[in-house]
Amino acid sequence: MKLSEVDLNDLDTFEKGTPHDQFKLLRNEAPVYRHRGGPGQEDFWCITKHEDLKQISKSPQLFSSERMGAIMRDRIAQLQELGSISEAAKSHSITSRPAPA
Repeated sequence: MKLSEVDLNDLDTFEKGTPHDQFKLLRNEAPVYRHRGGPGQEDFWCITKHEDLKQISKSPQLFSSERMGAIMRDRIAQLQELGSISEAAKSHSITSRPAPA
């Protein structure tokens, strides 16, 4: 599976169980990943490393759940500079799914 094939919007995927293969790929290749939203939905962030999630949960000034769940403000780079994101996430750029052609 390629990163471009990750689709967490497809509810059929979850009917078969947790898509562990997709989450594993995200953890290994893009632990901080901006996933395109489905039709009529906003993009969302996938944070797939436990250490990163712990730090994010301790930083409400940088992250918000004001609208439709946990919406991450675009301050990941600031958090990386402060050393609050794991080394694994620092070694990967913040990754977004390419725009459809």
